[in-house]
Amino acid sequence: MPENTNLDFPLDIPEIKSLAYSLHEMLKKESARGAILIATTCADEYLSGLIEIIFPKEMSKKTKGKICFKYINTFSAKIDLSYSFRLIDKELFDALHELREIRNRAAHSKKNFDVKTLSDQLTKTYNFFAGHADLIRFKASYYIKSVIREQLIDIGKKHGQDSSMAETTAEEIIAQKLKYDENYIKNQAFSFEVVYAISLLCRMIFYHREAISKYSFGSNTFAKNVDEIKMSPKTLGQILGEASYLRKKQKEEK
Repeated sequence: MPENTNLDFPLDIPEIKSLAYSLHEMLKKESARGAILIATTCADEYLSGLIEIIFPKEMSKKTKGKICFKYINTFSAKIDLSYSFRLIDKELFDALHELREIRNRAAHSKKNFDVKTLSDQLTKTYNFFAGHADLIRFKASYYIKSVIREQLIDIGKKHGQDSSMAETTAEEIIAQKLKYDENYIKNQAFSFEVVYAISLLCRMIFYHREAISKYSFGSNTFAKNVDEIKMSPKTLGQILGEASYLRKKQKEEK
């Protein structure tokens, strides 16, 4: 992925930037179906990392593995658990489930995938503000066209063309290909869009993970100090006394 794509977010975090670059390399030669299946595993793994943050520190690796394998061994379960335990917000919850549905269709359908249809579905995972999807698609197409153009220019130069002639020839070849296949650029740009969508979702999970990791729970519950919520014998006695009084009053009213 080139440095000049101007995708400051979500690539503002080194960890996510590294993920995006490695994912981009992996998906270069993948089909649309393969790109979705591979990329979704990244979001799955990030979600697992988020959930493990709240496991007690003294819990053994074996026990953690058993819990994950037995109770949260699917992408769907991880999404639901993360939202139920307030580890992620509703917006991310919906986006991840949308990604899961796309992944399931890619994994179980025998039909050939139409890239445009997949792209339209994928936008639901990252189109968090008006025009966002159009912007990403434009950047993806622009990047892929630039890569193809540079490759054709290099080929032209190797065949003895000067820079100007090589550039002109490259533009003519691209225009000719688009004339016979209007999706020539779009099909190749899809992997770029997948990389961006997954990077954004992992960036959001990363944000939640970092926020939660700032709290050191140890063996305690989410309360900062369990002792603060423990009832004194006096307080407990008052509550029991009030409950007894209310029950007695209810019987009298009957």
